[in-house]
Amino acid sequence: MKRLHIDLVSAGDIIARTITQENGNVLLGAGVELTVRYINRLRNMGIDYLYIEDKLTEDIIPDEPITEATRAVAVNEVFKTMNAFKDNELSKGRIIAPNIGKNFRDVFGSIMSDLSSRPNIIVNLSSIHSADSYLFQHSVNVAILSGIIGLAKGFNRNQL
Repeated sequence: MKRLHIDLVSAGDIIARTITQENGNVLLGAGVELTVRYINRLRNMGIDYLYIEDKLTEDIIPDEPITEATRAVAVNEVFKTMNAFKDNELSKGRIIAPNIGKNFRDVFGSIMSDLSSRPNIIVNLSSIHSADSYLFQHSVNVAILSGIIGLAKGFNRNQL
């Protein structure tokens, strides 16, 4: 597979990795053939990069810093929490979700478990990108980068 900017993909290319929305819902699954309509729609949604199947690079599978499942849970938790704040007029400066700390701690724990299981993760920093909604993916990526920096500094799990 290869990672291409949206301007370099063509109708007929095959998606190699599932494309999701900021809330974790699937837009296009792996194995779907791109059409001009799909490409334009993805571009309009702000999706910049896609993983495309390629005969020359079919044996190359880029290693992600965290699993797709962990990323989906993290993105969904951030999405739900931010929507709760946005939708609640009473929140104005107050935390309305008493479990927010625990929920985020659990999500970050999952991220740290994924990072800890990949000893060469520092090499893969370039694979962190925001191909979906920038704000939500950026939030998850900040957590990932924070964990990578902490691991590189030698912090233990409690310190992280």
